[in-house]
Amino acid sequence: KLSSSSPTAGAAGRGAVPIAPTNGHAAETEENKLTIRRKLDLERAPYLFDHSFFVQPEGWPDPADSFPVVPFTMSWTMMIQAAREMAGPDEVVVGLEKVRAFRWMAVDKPIEISIDMVREGDRVRVRIEEYIEGTIVLAKGYPEPPESDTTPFDNEEPLPMTVRELYDDRYMFHGPAYQGVLEMHGVSREGLRGVIEEREGLGCLLDSAGQLYGLWMQVLETHDNLIMPVGIESVTFYGPDAAIHDRFDCKVWIRHYDELRVRADIDLTQDGKLWCRMVGWEDRRFQMDERAWPVLYKPHLNLLSIPSDTIPGGCTIRPHIGRVATRDYFARRFLHPDESATYRTLNPRRQIEWLAGRIAAKDAVRHALWQQGHGPIYPIEIQIVNEESGRPRVMLAERLRREGVVDLRLSLTHKREFAAAMVAEGVEPGIDIEQISDRGEEFETTSFSAEERDLLPTEDRDEWVARFWAAKEAVAKARGTGLQGRPGDFPVTRKVRDQVVVAGRTVHTLRDGDFVIAWTIEEES
Repeated sequence: KLSSSSPTAGAAGRGAVPIAPTNGHAAETEENKLTIRRKLDLERAPYLFDHSFFVQPEGWPDPADSFPVVPFTMSWTMMIQAAREMAGPDEVVVGLEKVRAFRWMAVDKPIEISIDMVREGDRVRVRIEEYIEGTIVLAKGYPEPPESDTTPFDNEEPLPMTVRELYDDRYMFHGPAYQGVLEMHGVSREGLRGVIEEREGLGCLLDSAGQLYGLWMQVLETHDNLIMPVGIESVTFYGPDAAIHDRFDCKVWIRHYDELRVRADIDLTQDGKLWCRMVGWEDRRFQMDERAWPVLYKPHLNLLSIPSDTIPGGCTIRPHIGRVATRDYFARRFLHPDESATYRTLNPRRQIEWLAGRIAAKDAVRHALWQQGHGPIYPIEIQIVNEESGRPRVMLAERLRREGVVDLRLSLTHKREFAAAMVAEGVEPGIDIEQISDRGEEFETTSFSAEERDLLPTEDRDEWVARFWAAKEAVAKARGTGLQGRPGDFPVTRKVRDQVVVAGRTVHTLRDGDFVIAWTIEEES
């Protein structure tokens, strides 16, 4: 279990539990400028275990692999805490303006951050390194709150899950310190209403408002419905910090959404009086589909790839991972830490196809093990390594090795975002994907002998060139050598319907859209 016991002393609101400054030296000052340096890690902020994106197997040796990150709203809180150092004795923080988040503040390893501030009149411009920036608004007192509307939306319907299911089934990934949603009243196309409370996690109350915002997208949209915050135009506070267990009515108005972004306004009301108004909270949409959601909720029980009805032991995948944020999200979901190190060295195009291949491979292995009766398996429990020859090999976590897993052999292939993998027990499989295209006469003459070219049909010739080439690659992979620039060592000698005989091995081929897949699991004759 990754959730830690969270601290219970002190308020966790806007001014709560300040992070300890480095070595006791909090600040460097100039006229109207201030820099505060702070250390941030899981020992100083254990509640951040409860803001970890990825659940991992019980007993996993490094809980930081769950990717704990600072919530968007905790970043606001740290900015507010810092700006109070520049406030006069009779000034209070009454809001934020033009907050922009640039990247996650991950605490899987300890970090030290600099909070740079410049005061200009009643505003304090704040930037936390490459992570976030915004302006804190100071005043002599809190403004008079305007009217707040807490009435139901038109055509409002009940939510399809309970609050307990919201967290237990991981519609929201948050652990106890950030489980601030208490009630969900109803949802409509216009927005969503509920009740939230302050808890021990720094920034919990406003984060819980963001959870209701994100839930609207999950309930009413079927694609690209995972959203993460990137900024907010303004936040206005009409009263002092909330204390732990203070409860608020929360109403979220969805103001705009398109294929990339969503924007909302949110009111928090207590005892009929507006306490906080958030305007222009903007989230980015991640590329998601109906196969991705179960993997996000319960990765140990679901596959992102599609098991093949045709390729024995095979899985294919066309994940939508072109956007950087989506790609990195799936990389953290599927890759072992050692694989992540390799992934980070690759250029963006190579990352897409390499990651797709790893996802297909791990899903093929998990699917094979489930068919043999094994229980839940997380992607991180499987590591794909390469022998010196380049042949991929499966390495399993100690837990799975103790269960007596059989000898599974692996082959994988990828072309851009299309990837496939297959596993076989005790024998070496080979699989390859090739795109159908006009490769030209020169490719044919350098890749195929005269006898092979005679086997190529005139009709659908581009497709059969791709089939022949994929078949050669599949046999070369099964041998563990690769083509090594010598396609003549893998001659095509016969073609029967969709089957091709290469160097004495039968290779099956099929067309999938603009691609051809070829595979073999026969032992050499």
